[in-house]
Amino acid sequence: MFLVTIDTTETVAMRLADDLADGEALGCEAAGAFDIGGGRWRVEAYCRERPTDAELAGYLTAMLGFEAGTAIERVLLRPVAEDADGAAALAPVRAGRFRLYGEHNTPDPAGLGRFDLAIAAETAFGTGDHASTLLALAALDRISRRRRLGRVLDLGCGTGVLALAAARLGARRVVASDIDPVAVRMSRYNARVAGLAPRLTILEADGTRAAAIRAVAPYDLILANILPDPLVALAPGIVASLGRGGLLVLAGLRSGEQPRLEAAYRTRGLRLVARETIKEWAGLVLARA
Repeated sequence: MFLVTIDTTETVAMRLADDLADGEALGCEAAGAFDIGGGRWRVEAYCRERPTDAELAGYLTAMLGFEAGTAIERVLLRPVAEDADGAAALAPVRAGRFRLYGEHNTPDPAGLGRFDLAIAAETAFGTGDHASTLLALAALDRISRRRRLGRVLDLGCGTGVLALAAARLGARRVVASDIDPVAVRMSRYNARVAGLAPRLTILEADGTRAAAIRAVAPYDLILANILPDPLVALAPGIVASLGRGGLLVLAGLRSGEQPRLEAAYRTRGLRLVARETIKEWAGLVLARA
């Protein structure tokens, strides 16, 4: 597996990331665009085979024409480590520093490390192998490398993967909620197995109106891996629950659904700071001023 890194402008970064994520150009399997400050954005694309310098140059020229010479600040290519079965191997699933195990492939608990999580799913979503969960988990991992996690809300927690990960990353307070009682039960079970139950508040709730959710607000980070329609409908409550300087991670959307999700939150004062795609699935990170 090889990582292509391109530093450029926001407009060009979005264009390249969307094209590379389709999987046809350069044989890429996942791509993302990230705000790196000073008006500069970075594209990261993971390719199964190593593209040659000529292939990279030809691709950028084909995409940008004469603009390639001025808009592209830097292009880097380096190999990255992966499991023997590939970066998207399902046993265990990897995202950032985390490894997620299902009950069928969990090793001896004594051998689990800080970033290993055993997830029982039953009928709740999910064991962590879905692209939207991987996108949200990878975003959470990146955020934790740059800033300390304070108060975190996992909205639509499913089996609690993101809430458990936030707790493992040292979040000061973690609240997780879901409208599905099965999801709540499985999240509580997974929290007990991980030894994290005392550090999490897990409840059945619809949106952000529950007293237990409002009592901890404003949040420094909100994670919402749910469907696009609810994400749009819940936008006013989510933004109101997010503190100044706080970050919002949105997942559960397909690439074509990005514009309306971005618009729903941009109009409420949030700005896009990162967008990543795995095939047809996308994840967004937005910040409140």
